[in-house]
Amino acid sequence: MDENKPRRRWLRFGIRDLLWAMALLAMALAWWVDRSELKAKSERYMGVLLKLRTLGLDTSVIMNRPDIGKEVEDEYRARNGMPPTPIVPLHPNH
Repeated sequence: MDENKPRRRWLRFGIRDLLWAMALLAMALAWWVDRSELKAKSERYMGVLLKLRTLGLDTSVIMNRPDIGKEVEDEYRARNGMPPTPIVPLHPNH
């Protein structure tokens, strides 16, 4: 009787199964990249806030000016006797 029973094939996947797995993997990878970028941005933001507080400046300034990081860095360096942040060209050959 067992001879007529079809055998189950556990490791047999169709193209639809592979597409679902790829979609799931792509979504997980996109989420991980987004979280990593958000974490890095948050750490930079907190660094700027810490330097603003160290300088005794108003931290609400950063809310209206997201590009204030370089100015804060230069002011922080100037007050601590360090040279300003060097300007690095995007294309060193030009």
